[in-house]
Amino acid sequence: MSSGGTGQPHEMIRAVIVDDEDLSRYAIRKLLSDAFVDISVVGEAVNGQEAVQLVRELRPDLVIMDVRLPGLDGLEASLRISKIHQRVRIIIVSAYDDFSYAQKALNLGLAGYMLKPVTQEDVSGTLSRVLDEIRSARRLAEQTRPIDSLLSQGVGTMLTGRSEGNDAGRYPGESGRTKQLRRRHEPKELPIEASRVLERSVREAVLRGEATGHAASRALVDAWAAEDEALQALKERLSDFFYSIRSRLRDRGMLEMNADPLLPLVQEVKDRDGVERSLRTFLQDLHQAHSRVSGDLDQSRRFHAAVDALPLAELSLERLAADLGLSPEHVSRTFKDYFSENFVEYATRKRIDAACRLLREEHLGVDEVASRVGYADTHYFTRVFRKRTGFTPGEWQRLS
Repeated sequence: MSSGGTGQPHEMIRAVIVDDEDLSRYAIRKLLSDAFVDISVVGEAVNGQEAVQLVRELRPDLVIMDVRLPGLDGLEASLRISKIHQRVRIIIVSAYDDFSYAQKALNLGLAGYMLKPVTQEDVSGTLSRVLDEIRSARRLAEQTRPIDSLLSQGVGTMLTGRSEGNDAGRYPGESGRTKQLRRRHEPKELPIEASRVLERSVREAVLRGEATGHAASRALVDAWAAEDEALQALKERLSDFFYSIRSRLRDRGMLEMNADPLLPLVQEVKDRDGVERSLRTFLQDLHQAHSRVSGDLDQSRRFHAAVDALPLAELSLERLAADLGLSPEHVSRTFKDYFSENFVEYATRKRIDAACRLLREEHLGVDEVASRVGYADTHYFTRVFRKRTGFTPGEWQRLS
């Protein structure tokens, strides 16, 4: 399927995919790349908080988001995203044929709803329609550029002699429809850009174990307030920032540094000063925890190194425990601390991910793939594969 239109080159449509399943994100990414030449997947997130942060940083045109996400679910994340980036189109995806989700998504004004596994029919229907809407909105925006050009050159003032605060003077003869389009597309990005840069700077300093001090907390809250000074908006920014750091800690195997519940730090805020105090407390506690977990990080690295050294066909709790010099019971109890999932969940995910790659890239038979990733029973492997992907191994290979 092509991107449509007259054959003229299109500006790329920037998309973000949000799903906590690696295979689901891959399947959607592949469907997009196969069907549309003008889509670029610029980011992926595994939960609602990450999605909000990514949209704030990347400003995509399209978000495709699973409704069931850890922490902040897809519908709540969509509400937050719509507040910070009103032009983005959001499509909700659900593994359950539940009309209530579709109804909520439509009531929220979201662009569309699709069922898992996403199919070529969805691409031809819902996705094509939403992409056409994005392209149409861009063409409408193009119509406002001559007006913006007049504004930048001060032509409206020169023609009428009126001040720039008067729309009628700035845009002589402008129709009501054109005025509406102009106002919708006037840039309002400067406070957002400032807070994005500052958030990244503070977040990376914290993750490096550096002390940020009171000045960083004050500057960050000031930047948020410049964008929206309402208390609820500041609390949402505070929550998003907390969870963005927690997400980075999880990715680095450092969850112990942020084990305390974060919600009270947000709920107890009563005013702007409280936002700054909660932020400062969080950053100070995180800095102090950095040194306490350094020993645990060494243990985490040992676990990861031992797991990486084992071929999937030999990955078992007993073999891993033997390589680490620990009891299988101890490894079973502590595995989730270092990998954010228990051993069985981790091993299954790694094996099915590897199976998908082998089926796609090496075109091996199902029996051979099952054996390589550690399944002696091909029928059992097929059941597990279908449960995680929605496809049989043969179907996946044909689609890939």
